[in-house]
Amino acid sequence: MFVDKEISKERNETLVRSH
Repeated sequence: MFVDKEISKERNETLVRSH
């Protein structure tokens, strides 16, 4: 799903910021 992909991208960005 497109929304799922968007959420995955946001989560990835958040993880990168956390590190």
